Amino acid sequence: MNTKKNSQYQFTHDLIKDTMVRLLEKNELKEITVKKLCLTAGINRSTFYAHYESLYDLWADIDSLLRIEHIRAFDEANIHFSNYLSEEGFRVALDFVHRYRHFYRGYLERLSSTEYLEQLFSEMWSRDQEQDESAYIDGLYHYIFVMGGAIKAVERWLKQGCREPVDEMAKILTQCAVSAGDNVQGIS
Repeated sequence: MNTKKNSQYQFTHDLIKDTMVRLLEKNELKEITVKKLCLTAGINRSTFYAHYESLYDLWADIDSLLRIEHIRAFDEANIHFSNYLSEEGFRVALDFVHRYRHFYRGYLERLSSTEYLEQLFSEMWSRDQEQDESAYIDGLYHYIFVMGGAIKAVERWLKQGCREPVDEMAKILTQCAVSAGDNVQGIS
């Protein structure tokens, strides 16, 4: 019997994830079925269900792995909470999204959920030990406000085939974030 420690189990688990990513290069999520994934991967449906309860569980698994890699990309670029909403921060994020655009093209709706943004913010916050805990709530709301709009802009960018270069999009998003911050400060 396959267990999570069994090399064949791990091979099949990776095969399923890799097959999903390949299918996303040519298909929208709604076009991918368990049957199509299994045919492409050369596995039985029962094998798929031994690894995942549904396609959405598979998406969540891929998302978790990409989130870890995304945070690593920020660390490598020396992007921390204090400069996450900078042009360089947006550039790193957009480079990452562009690299995995076939996955994110169908997944951005979930990314703009408040729960997801709060989770990502908390991960970024906890990595920057110098942050004042009393500023957490203000920072969280600002982050949700800015990133919710940024994600919708990136969603459009992906749907349009990433016509604008990453650097241009990073500049646009930075200008929007700065403008939003100025407007929020002007209200208070």
